Amino acid sequence: MAHLTTPNRRLFILFAAGFFCCTGAVFCQETILSQEPARQRKLSLKHDSPPVIEIVKVSDLNSPEWPNDFTLKLKNIGAKPIYYTMVYMNLPEVEAGGAHWSFPLEFGRQEFFYRNVGELAKPEDESIKPGEIFTLTLQAKHLENYARFLKQLAEARGMPIEVTKVEFDINLINLGDGTGYFGNEPLPQKPRR
Repeated sequence: MAHLTTPNRRLFILFAAGFFCCTGAVFCQETILSQEPARQRKLSLKHDSPPVIEIVKVSDLNSPEWPNDFTLKLKNIGAKPIYYTMVYMNLPEVEAGGAHWSFPLEFGRQEFFYRNVGELAKPEDESIKPGEIFTLTLQAKHLENYARFLKQLAEARGMPIEVTKVEFDINLINLGDGTGYFGNEPLPQKPRR
């Protein structure tokens, strides 16, 4: 059996101690990381949904690809077709200059938004019929702007921005007949007496 000389024994002990310290540190780090709960994004509604629409499904808010793979499924539960809807996906933690970041999600012709409920449906307009489910996604231009803004904001703050709150605001619905909803308030509003 070979014997280690004193210098070799010291070298062996240092090597062994270093190996066990590194292995233990990696094990401890993995244990700590695996026990630390991941921060989950929480969903809320800004106000009650209008009585003609309901949220059927929201894609996984905690997906590693979020918000690039985001989808929102809505159902027309009213008696009339929906010709336009605008839903804002607000991120309260992503703010600059007193305003928070919002993604617009839209269905329908822009004139329904710009002219509010005064724009009437034309025969060629697409609609969401009563009982139909439709899917809204984020536009590529909004995702690109968000990624650029988030990077600039993180650099300005000197730390990454963590998004844990997502708020939906079903902002406008146009039923194509001069009626609709702003939030959950019917339009046109009846004059007060």
